[in-house]
Amino acid sequence: MNNILKHLCLLGLLAGSALALTPEEKLARLNEAFGEGNIAEGEKWGYSMLKDGDTRSIQLLLEYFNDIGYAPELQKALRKKAAEMNLNTELTPNEGAPWRLHAIALDSEYDSLSAENDAAGIRELGLRLSKAGGATHRYGIGLLYVAASMGDTEALDRLAAMYRQGTDVPRDSESADYLIAGLNATTESHAAISEVFGYCLGQGGTPDLVRERGVDFAEGRNGVKTNENTAIILYRVAADMGDAKAARWMGWRYLQGRGVKKSRKLAEQYFTIAAIQGDPGAQDALKSNFGKTVRSSN
Repeated sequence: MNNILKHLCLLGLLAGSALALTPEEKLARLNEAFGEGNIAEGEKWGYSMLKDGDTRSIQLLLEYFNDIGYAPELQKALRKKAAEMNLNTELTPNEGAPWRLHAIALDSEYDSLSAENDAAGIRELGLRLSKAGGATHRYGIGLLYVAASMGDTEALDRLAAMYRQGTDVPRDSESADYLIAGLNATTESHAAISEVFGYCLGQGGTPDLVRERGVDFAEGRNGVKTNENTAIILYRVAADMGDAKAARWMGWRYLQGRGVKKSRKLAEQYFTIAAIQGDPGAQDALKSNFGKTVRSSN
């Protein structure tokens, strides 16, 4: 009996300590859980903060989810709560933040287009966002890939043109050739594009997931056969969507000529993209190989 009472008291103390956590502490636990891939645990802390309902908790969640796209249902509940509290639900992301595709998926216009399977509409939304300036164009690029994966040939044409002209992405005719080949729906390039928004969107659609799926193809793991060309395509997509690590990897590939035609110019471009986002490896590579220092925008 005494042992039972002791355990009950201990549970009471643990519950009390959880309740006593500050909003910042709860957010730290949420972030740690998401960082480890434990979405359910992260959502638990998010809903706990949402239930607290104080202004500080809601503001912290808004700022956090402005840069990360996990838990779309939690985000929708968050923005509804924020609107009820007359808080600003449309915070502007900081330049250089890790762009998450689900952040735009919260937009009602995208929700409607997606529900109607309107590839052309998603393409036009992507084009509009890609021309908005600042970091918002990263969302637009992601949506162009969404439309392309849905079979919209004009979206593929636009992406290829962006590569040929160096608009919002490094000028890279090789990537343009891959994308144009995808129009025929008979090459592994098209399979890679489908892979990005088949498997990856099903898992959350974030740039780091796209990059890691590229690793799957590079190493022949997680149910796929080794395919270096598909891996490189996925690395490119992840880099274009704002993943600094993927951009650094592409920099090294172009510098060394691994799987792509060797190009110091493209290597420098990709290293620069990653360095601007604060990637230390890219900053070191840029300095040691090109004698160039770039200030992080973070």
